[in-house]
Amino acid sequence: MQHDSIGTGDKVKFSEGERADQVFVLASELVYFAQKSVTKEADLCLAEYGYGRAHYRAMHMIRHHHAATTSDLLKLLKIKAASLNRVMRELIRDGHVVQENNSDDRRVRHHYLTVKGSELQQRVFDLQKRVFAHVFEESGRASVQEFLKVLYLLVPEEEREFLSGNLSF
Repeated sequence: MQHDSIGTGDKVKFSEGERADQVFVLASELVYFAQKSVTKEADLCLAEYGYGRAHYRAMHMIRHHHAATTSDLLKLLKIKAASLNRVMRELIRDGHVVQENNSDDRRVRHHYLTVKGSELQQRVFDLQKRVFAHVFEESGRASVQEFLKVLYLLVPEEEREFLSGNLSF
C-alpha cells in the first residue's frame, strides 16, 4: 500500500476476484499485526498485575463512562456476566475499582476507578498512546482522519453511541 493512495476520499468498490481478495487478506493481516503492536507493551504491563486485556477494557470503560453500572459494562464490553464478575472481583480485590449501590435501587451497582485504578489505566493507556502518537506523526493529519474514519465505519452503528470521542480534531 502506498502512502499517496491513503486518504484520497475516493470511494472504492471491489469486484470479485483474486486482486480484491488480496486487499481483504492484507486488511485482515494489518488489523491483526497492528493490534499486536499497539497492545504489546500494555499486555506486559497488565501481566505484572496478573491482568489481561479484559481488565483493561473494564477499567477504560469505567473511566470514560462515569458511574457505569454492571448492566452498562455488560453492554459496552459484550461479555457474559460471569466473565465480567471475575474481572470486577479481581479489580475490586486489588483496590483498582470500587462499586457503590444506587441509592434509589440497591440492585443497581455503579463502578468507579480508585486513584490506584486511574493510575494503572492511565499507565496502560499511555503505552498504547505512545505507539499511536509515533505512527500518527509519521502519517500526517489527513491520513489519521481517514484511518479514524475507516475504524469508525468498522464499528456497528448500534455501538457507535459508546465511543468516547468524535472524528473531528
